[in-house]
Amino acid sequence: MKEAGLPVRRGNGWTVAAFTAVASAACASLALALGQDANYDQQNYHFYAPYALLKNRILYDIFPAFSGPTFTNPIPYLPFYWLAWNAPPMLIGALLGALYGLAYAPLYLLARTVPPVPARRSGPAAMVLAALGLTGAVAIAENGTTFIDNLMSALVLSGLAVAAVAMPSLARASPVRAIMWAATAGFPVGLAAGFKLTMAVYCVAFVLAALVMPRRWPERMAVAVAAGVGIGVGLLLAGGPWFAIMWAKTGNPIFPFFNQVFQSPLAMVESYRYDSGAPDSLWKALLFPFLVVSGQVMATGVPFFDLRVPALYVLAIISLPLLAIGRRHPPLNLAARFVLVFAAVAYVLWLVLFSIWRYLLPIEMLAPVLITALVGVIVPAARMRRPAMLASAALLGLIALTTRPADWGHLSWDRELYGVRVPPIPRPDQALVLMAGTAPTAFMIPFFPARIPFIRLEGFSGGCGTRVGACTASARSACARIRTTFMCSMGSIRRPARAPWLAISRSCSIGAAVKR
Repeated sequence: MKEAGLPVRRGNGWTVAAFTAVASAACASLALALGQDANYDQQNYHFYAPYALLKNRILYDIFPAFSGPTFTNPIPYLPFYWLAWNAPPMLIGALLGALYGLAYAPLYLLARTVPPVPARRSGPAAMVLAALGLTGAVAIAENGTTFIDNLMSALVLSGLAVAAVAMPSLARASPVRAIMWAATAGFPVGLAAGFKLTMAVYCVAFVLAALVMPRRWPERMAVAVAAGVGIGVGLLLAGGPWFAIMWAKTGNPIFPFFNQVFQSPLAMVESYRYDSGAPDSLWKALLFPFLVVSGQVMATGVPFFDLRVPALYVLAIISLPLLAIGRRHPPLNLAARFVLVFAAVAYVLWLVLFSIWRYLLPIEMLAPVLITALVGVIVPAARMRRPAMLASAALLGLIALTTRPADWGHLSWDRELYGVRVPPIPRPDQALVLMAGTAPTAFMIPFFPARIPFIRLEGFSGGCGTRVGACTASARSACARIRTTFMCSMGSIRRPARAPWLAISRSCSIGAAVKR
């Protein structure tokens, strides 16, 4: 085996495929054991957004899932939307879990290229490292759910795996061949960002990491540009159709985000960026992984415990001066250097822009592989490599045993995903539904007559800052002038709930309920 890259042997592809099939089956079983997914975002927009796209209701309903989520790219949620209407919840959960298990393949390839020699030459060690990548607190929590962070992370990891396996070509082949490999590796990373904009930080990190290739600077720049082109193609393929729709309807291709730039008249002149959890001081930024794990900062909305990222953070700080001292003979192979630079840049961008732990999932999944690589930096002597490998195994074992996954809501399995029942509504073409409260109730909308528009009163407050009260009051005043209005009391839902929760009233009592 060369210093970087995976050895090409007959049967490698079948081995990876077999391990991945086992991982998918295990993830499907875990999804069934966890129960029926009932996360907030599913009830808020994962089901509604595809409906709005397919039924041409974009801007027909006003902020029913609040300002940002209402206009999330619905394309990756289309399979779930179809399944929600046509398949039992247990099958949906199992399929989503099996799909997540496909991330095992790029993790296995990275485990065969990034760690130091003893680990990456060991098939069993690579199997374990890849499996540990699927067992983080957020990874387990998203298994079998409609969150797509795990699927987008698999795309990002696929791009990294292509780059790691092709590292000999990227580093030493002709410029044309290196450029082709860089564009190919960047493509799945761009797909992830096109489907989910928060993955854009990994696009930037990927391009900057390409600059560490040991080539002449003009060739490095060409490789980085090629990676950017591949990312751009993936981004436009996955997100281009939705960006075009948003541009035509709102004047902002990523509406309502960065509206201070695009200045669509349909939203406030603000960024609409979710930065409420970002650290507000230098010391909080430096200690952020530890503050999150200790529960002093709630970066997920629900409690969890996972030492993967904090351990990786500490090892990276210890390794940095050692790498600087040994820069003439670096203990990291080329693939490891590429992936570590990628992870470092992505972490900094994530910390500044989001600080939401779910969006760090690619780094969480990479952590076992990178921890093994950094232990090899701290203990670089050849005679100490086996003890270093054992130390890595002990640390990863401790992390695995102490991990407590997050949980964004599960129910016991039912025959229907929602079980919504809406009684006949007289003259629906003269009705308007006002959605009050902040409960995730947009999933109800597809069950109502299509002619009824929905307006979320609190949806007007997104991005208004100190003007929240004024915006909401203005919306209520405008809606009060409409005579044929249904008032929806949607603030009483509890998550997860197994009781009727929605009452609609005009002059008579008209009810709809979730049957559990």
